[in-house]
Amino acid sequence: MQFEPISAIMPIKGGGAFLRSALASIARQTVPVMELLFIDDGMDPSAHAIIATSAPPAAKTVVLPGPRSGPASARNCGLRAARGALIAFLDDDDVWPDDKLERQCRYLADHPDVLAVGGRIYWFHDWDEDGRPCPTAEDKSIVHVNLGAILARRAAFDRLGLFDEEFLYSEDVDFFLRMVDSGWPFALIDDNMLYYRRHAHSMTARGSEREMIDFRRALFSSLKRRKGKLARKLEEFLVSDRPPRP
Repeated sequence: MQFEPISAIMPIKGGGAFLRSALASIARQTVPVMELLFIDDGMDPSAHAIIATSAPPAAKTVVLPGPRSGPASARNCGLRAARGALIAFLDDDDVWPDDKLERQCRYLADHPDVLAVGGRIYWFHDWDEDGRPCPTAEDKSIVHVNLGAILARRAAFDRLGLFDEEFLYSEDVDFFLRMVDSGWPFALIDDNMLYYRRHAHSMTARGSEREMIDFRRALFSSLKRRKGKLARKLEEFLVSDRPPRP
């Protein structure tokens, strides 16, 4: 079955300590990506060297200069350059299951009204020499918000807009809530669509105050949209020409 072309977007900051395993998981996909867009969000020369030697040969590889102001702006840089009808994301320290893209492509092909499809996220703490998860007692598979687990139609961003660059954290939460509030359909596959590496140097490992502030702001923005929608529905009801009840 022929699927629509996929653009994969990967912001990179630093030396890319786990970048090779992320790239290997893209290369193992049973459906290849058309292009792989790396966003320089403060890359060290070592990350450039890894891309040069380990990027999947089937994909067109592009390194874009990023604004270096956080993940949201870096991903938007990739979205503006992406040519694929389908958009995937992967952070340079995470890993895709081998059949992720094929399963999600099939779902979108079978459900043309769905804007995006995600899945469960497997948090792992240990890995083998190829970067694949080695199960431990600390691991867990959860339903959670992470862009690495989704495959989205380009139309999702055309209709909902790009990521809000005011967010340093939770830009993904904000985007998902905008999708929910808009009423556009999306779906979740009840299986792992991302292996999320838990390590001490990830952005979310620090548990900063800014992370909580951004998360709350995403929730409050959603509540304001829902309140406005409820007010409009109430107004429509009050001015309708339906006859009064006896």
